[in-house]
Amino acid sequence: MSDKNINFPESDFTVVGASFAGSLLASKLARHGKVLLIDKREPGSRLKCGGGVRTREFNRLGLDIPHVKAEKILMSEKGRIISFNSKYAVVDRMEFDAAVFQKALDAGAVFQKAEYLSHEAAKNIMSVRIGEETIEYKYRKLILAKGFHLDPGDRFYGASYVEIVEGSSRHGDALYFDLLQKNVGYCWLFPLPGGRVNIGIGSLSGEPFSREDFRSFKEEQGITGKVICKGGGMIPLVPAMTVMKDSVYLFGDSAGMVFSANGEGIRNIIKMSDIWADCIVKGKNLNIRWITNRTFIRLCASTMVVKAIASTGRFGSRFYNFLSRTAALARSLLK
Repeated sequence: MSDKNINFPESDFTVVGASFAGSLLASKLARHGKVLLIDKREPGSRLKCGGGVRTREFNRLGLDIPHVKAEKILMSEKGRIISFNSKYAVVDRMEFDAAVFQKALDAGAVFQKAEYLSHEAAKNIMSVRIGEETIEYKYRKLILAKGFHLDPGDRFYGASYVEIVEGSSRHGDALYFDLLQKNVGYCWLFPLPGGRVNIGIGSLSGEPFSREDFRSFKEEQGITGKVICKGGGMIPLVPAMTVMKDSVYLFGDSAGMVFSANGEGIRNIIKMSDIWADCIVKGKNLNIRWITNRTFIRLCASTMVVKAIASTGRFGSRFYNFLSRTAALARSLLK
């Protein structure tokens, strides 16, 4: 173990994870002190999701990046389509993450490429790896925004696979979803700027999705262009009850800020970022603010419903699809 820490500037807030959640929170904390932002990879180098961001939340970020303005969602099952109005900005998720990371740097955060290994809360010490060197760093306040990591024995989580492909969507600027028949989840097709689409598949029950379902969906939608990049990963479906302990905080996917009914997380992260920054800076009880917040209650309610659906086994997709179609139909009647 090395005691070298010359690569690490002194900071008031140490944020682990420089993807969207970590960089967004770092940009807000930088207004109140010195921020050190740590990640093992360059921000904006990994594709994670469909890149749909509700217009209201996207505008709050003040980002000047290419995006498609979508005003309609199409939900399909077995060829039957329900359409309803909903405003989204569709972005290249890697460009999106890179832009928010730059916003954090512009606000004064300092970035260090390093791999987080562990921390000792009793001593406020964090261990990281830089190259072959393992280094200990003493933090003041540590924020873990490093994504979702599956605990052994946890069987309720989501998983996704996504590609950015050259081509266009036959559905124009609409966000298109096709409900799966064998799993609780869906395939999606979103338009992107520059003659590209984002196409993917997601499971929301802990059961793996079928790559064959994805290939069939891609073929049905006529997406045959060059694959520019691919990605995906696991998705938390249960919000964390405890997001603060001593001087350590959880944020983003690390705190389970994903709506399990549809896998949407960016909206919740944006909405919660100001509350997190305020509590961290002022030393308020973030656990109380979180579990009494409307967003947390909404996430918990969604988790209970989706868990109950998933527990029905092979009937789960039928229940999920029925509820999804019912919700979409209700939205369509509000035109």
